[in-house]
Amino acid sequence: MQGSTHPGVDVLLVDDDPGVRESVGLALTEQGARVTPAGSLDEARDSLKRRRFSLVLTDLSLHSGHEGLAVAKIARRRAPHARVILFSGCDLAPVAEEAAEAGVDEMLPKPLTVDVLARLLTDLGEHEPAPQSARRTNERLTDEEGQQLLEAYQNGNAAALDRIIAAYRPMLFSVFLKWFRLSTEDAEDLSQEVMLQLVLKAEGIRNVRTWLLGTAINQAKKRIRRLIRERNLAERYLEDLELHTPDDTEDMREVVGRGLDLLRPSDRTLLSLIYLHGLSYQEAAKVLERPIGSIGPLRGRALKRLSRAIAQLEAPAETMVA
Repeated sequence: MQGSTHPGVDVLLVDDDPGVRESVGLALTEQGARVTPAGSLDEARDSLKRRRFSLVLTDLSLHSGHEGLAVAKIARRRAPHARVILFSGCDLAPVAEEAAEAGVDEMLPKPLTVDVLARLLTDLGEHEPAPQSARRTNERLTDEEGQQLLEAYQNGNAAALDRIIAAYRPMLFSVFLKWFRLSTEDAEDLSQEVMLQLVLKAEGIRNVRTWLLGTAINQAKKRIRRLIRERNLAERYLEDLELHTPDDTEDMREVVGRGLDLLRPSDRTLLSLIYLHGLSYQEAAKVLERPIGSIGPLRGRALKRLSRAIAQLEAPAETMVA
């Protein structure tokens, strides 16, 4: 935290737990932010009427129901250029689409750590309104401005699409990287897909930001389902060998071995240590001289690549049977 202050940033912190307001408020204040606490929807509404905020942090569940979504909607109307963050101790995935419609920029699990708060303030600096002459590559748009740009693009202004992409790309990456914890590679791929769909369906879109968020959420869910299928396929080959007959096991081991041979050395080594030699994450991390927290994500990506390699090996046989 040292040397990473953000003086002058106005933050509205909404939570019905006084302890959370105190601890999170203190962490933000130590970063140089000016914090206005609110313990209810009514208090948040009054604060948004009286003051303009750059960042709104609201818990999902206040005194009754998901009132944090109502806070987000009010904040989006009152402070269209603010970043709105929804947090909760519960799973936020079920309210992802509602959060997108309410104008939420990011969803976070409790507790909000000092590092997370520091990152939010740093991200905020990247989205602060720039002088009009400079508002091109990192512009934050109101819903009305976004819609006007889309209409301008439909009327032949190619530069309008560039401005839409520049303005909303960080939002899409936030959905893919922070909401759904996808890889940077997946985020890049899906962002391009969402923008392509925007171009193809521009005529029927009535709110650019909401449409982009909804489409991004759907694309992320599809990608996660695909990753789960791929991971399960690879794990089935690696973990369930004992469920088959000896002959089948030998055939399967051969396929796995051939698939592993197609992988990069780092993937092959990691999967061999975990699945063929039975090492724990901690033991594998020590052998590979890597942080233990990196082993899980590395394993997931390696399994995905192994699944693809095995699918390629099996494809010719499947084609002949068909």
